[in-house]
Amino acid sequence: AEDAMSRSKEGSNPSSTTMDVTMKIEQMQEQNADVFAIPDYFVYMSRAFSTLEGIGLSSDPNYSILNECYPYLAKRLLSDDSPRARGALRTLLYGKGDELDLSKLQELTDGLESYTTSTSSVESSRGESDEGRSAALEQLADVVLSEDSNYVQDLLIR
Repeated sequence: AEDAMSRSKEGSNPSSTTMDVTMKIEQMQEQNADVFAIPDYFVYMSRAFSTLEGIGLSSDPNYSILNECYPYLAKRLLSDDSPRARGALRTLLYGKGDELDLSKLQELTDGLESYTTSTSSVESSRGESDEGRSAALEQLADVVLSEDSNYVQDLLIR
């Protein structure tokens, strides 16, 4: 997904990041057909997202449905304690190495703020109120400064 998103930022032609990701997964399946198969629901979901992204690209060449979903993903990664979400959060913040990527941490907190702002109130989503931003800061502080140890703290302190 990151590869597809970076390519869409570089080029001037509209490019569907969803289609790029789907094609990459299909290539992986073809190369490893004995290891995994793409579930039917994934095919339907990717078609739906590709259609939505195509509509967005028709009016804005820089549109990316992955970027539109990122605020929700940020909220989910910071609040979901499942092993799968933990792995995704660790990969996002550290990549393949052992050094925290501060720019990814900033993107994650910006995404949380965007999600909270857009879902807290109409005034906040229009920029007429700081209610959403305050709520996001409070949520982030609750996670990072919690007396009970949590996975986000463990990742940041490493």
